[in-house]
Amino acid sequence: MDNNLSELEMYRIGFVGTPNKNHIPAVIMKEIGGQRMISVLLGLDSPQAVMLNFSIGGMQFPSIWDLYMQLAATCGINITSVTITRLDHFMYVADMAFTDSLGDSKIMANVKASDAIAIAIRAKVPIYIDTELLDKSSLVVKKEEFEIPLQEQLEKAIKSENYELAAKIRDIINAQKQ
Repeated sequence: MDNNLSELEMYRIGFVGTPNKNHIPAVIMKEIGGQRMISVLLGLDSPQAVMLNFSIGGMQFPSIWDLYMQLAATCGINITSVTITRLDHFMYVADMAFTDSLGDSKIMANVKASDAIAIAIRAKVPIYIDTELLDKSSLVVKKEEFEIPLQEQLEKAIKSENYELAAKIRDIINAQKQ
């Protein structure tokens, strides 16, 4: 591993609060062997994609990330690592390293970090972050200080009759219990 990189692991999926009291889904990534963490903001459907496959009546439906993995495998592309390289307008940006069908190493730059993480988790490859970026943007806090309990979010979604969001939060809660 490059000395300028720190390896990360998925710590958990939750919601982070913003100054205007909105709660945004995020995947919390923790430094392996350390206490620093970053929260990578996700779209409303991304928490499920990072953790779950979608199923109805016992039939599995792959997510877009699963389809990407199937397409890459069919084309002889192997993802080898993901590196979070920068923060651009509050969004982390990553590079995905892969080998092509000829075995040549390549880099796909400027990938939304949440998408790259979803793919890295499926490919079971390491996720790194530029150490200087981690120094500048990491959190060293207890999870209670940055995470809004999912049960509270579920209750708010139901109360506001946002049943689509409530179903997604319920699925995340159920996945975390497993």
